[in-house]
Amino acid sequence: MQPLHSLPSLLAIRDLRSAVLTSRCIGGNRDDAVALLAVDPLAALRALRLASAPVWAPVRGPESLEELVATLGSPAVMRLLEVPPVEIDRTNGVRSLWLHSIATGCAAEQLAKSTGAARPEQAYYRGLLRDLSPWLKQLGIHHDGSGPDWSGNDLVRLWRLPLPNDPRDGSEASPQSAQHPDDPLAWVRLSPEQLVDAADLLASLAGFVHLAAPPVRPADDEALRAAIEQVKADVGARLARVGLDIERVRTPRVTPDDERSLFTGTGEANLTELVARLLDCRQAPSYSAAATLCTAAALRFLDFDRAFMVTWNPACRRVWVRAKADLTELGLVRRPIRPTDRENDALAESRRLGEARVLVRGDPRDGLCGAIAADRALVVPVRSEQHLPSLLVVDRAATARPLDLHRDGANARVLAGFMSVLIENLELRLRRGRAERSGTIDALTGLANRGVGIFALEHALASAKRTKRALCAMMIDLDEFKALNDTFGHLVGDHALRVTSAVLRRTVRGSDTVCRYGGEEFLVILPDTEAEDATILATRLFTAVAETGKAHGLPITCSIGLSSLREDDTLDTLVGRADGALYASKSRGRNRFSADTD
Repeated sequence: MQPLHSLPSLLAIRDLRSAVLTSRCIGGNRDDAVALLAVDPLAALRALRLASAPVWAPVRGPESLEELVATLGSPAVMRLLEVPPVEIDRTNGVRSLWLHSIATGCAAEQLAKSTGAARPEQAYYRGLLRDLSPWLKQLGIHHDGSGPDWSGNDLVRLWRLPLPNDPRDGSEASPQSAQHPDDPLAWVRLSPEQLVDAADLLASLAGFVHLAAPPVRPADDEALRAAIEQVKADVGARLARVGLDIERVRTPRVTPDDERSLFTGTGEANLTELVARLLDCRQAPSYSAAATLCTAAALRFLDFDRAFMVTWNPACRRVWVRAKADLTELGLVRRPIRPTDRENDALAESRRLGEARVLVRGDPRDGLCGAIAADRALVVPVRSEQHLPSLLVVDRAATARPLDLHRDGANARVLAGFMSVLIENLELRLRRGRAERSGTIDALTGLANRGVGIFALEHALASAKRTKRALCAMMIDLDEFKALNDTFGHLVGDHALRVTSAVLRRTVRGSDTVCRYGGEEFLVILPDTEAEDATILATRLFTAVAETGKAHGLPITCSIGLSSLREDDTLDTLVGRADGALYASKSRGRNRFSADTD
């Protein structure tokens, strides 16, 4: 049993929830999220759990509510506070604990300002989570008095939480360096460990005593009385910020059911809109885009809190998290996760049957559920036929709401089916693209093939004659290529062709066309280029090829023939004159260019 499932938040108590929802102070920005967590220690504890999940890339542990909200983001915190009202008897003990926690936080903040023993916002955070063990004892006992005897250490160990009450080396000022010597509490000299203990006592002196605590004698010291009044004022201010007051928190009130939501979602699955949106997006450009689209849809249309796309290797029993949607901007860890034996069985059964299965957290130090900080999650297969199957994992770990295997599993299965279709469409498009490229691209050099080159030249020739603009063509041939093949082998010859192709590709303009014409010959089409400019380019080309050959330790040079368009030219005559100029370069000693131009 998980004790916080019975009461995950202050907003789960009906009358307090109703008062907060009617407050005009709550909007949904970062300040509102901090204000709500500041009076809701159980929600702050769940937020700390989600922010500390091992699945996230390493981040600095939050040491204040402000840092906690900054880590998760205000949308994720507001979603976390979207808890349904629960029926819980005898809330007096819980209410007194809550007030004591808030008062301890206020007192710790006040002492931190006076003594410099910690940052004030850090001290409030520590004080707020001071009463972890009493909360769990209060919530873990059933109505009949039975149930597990939870302690704070049990939950810390189960959730692997970074304890906010642990001192951080170098994170606090010296306890001897009082910042406000005129403050009535400036005489107090506390270590960071002692500060929260003193704050706990000061909260009790201010009258915020939980039911299990012994009565506290009123204070006689004038400075202490002033500090007590300040704690009362601070508690009232914290509560007022979210539309509450001390009396309302202390005394249960009968209020009508209020089903309004802090979160923008509907709280119910909407399969009709899910199908319509995914059909509009069936042309996902990549696997990551398809995964992002579907995990986001799990939150928006299916009322899940989080969704993860994972790849599972049954042979080595490892899982990799590939994508996620959870309203945070936290990055994913790239190392594999080892599921528990029970989780591996559920993954295998889900893959085999094509149905949803429940993942239950087992060993707190291991497993997929442990990595994503969830007690329960649903898994459905996306591509079960693959050697490394893809699966969708969804949960409601943020709001601590129950998962229904049949209803939620069926909805998740619909989503997984759509993702499978998206991926299949993507793979078909990629295969079609590869097939199309294989008919137009030379496989060895990556340049356009001869057919594409001839088509481009026909188009350029027609355009040049229509617009009366210039056009040049180059024929390029590697020198002594047969000797290169015979001396170094065909693999080196292929390398020489690829190197030359790379030089041509990066030297010409984006509007020019380079194709492999055949063997070691290349055709370059230069639209809107005068003969003088083409000769400059030809010089750059044969020089760059020779220099690149030297850099690769190969005797690579080329000869170039250049022709410019004449009024009576056809495709054959333009290419023929460039070819004649090429052989003129060969006969004149190679590694040069010749031109047949006007």
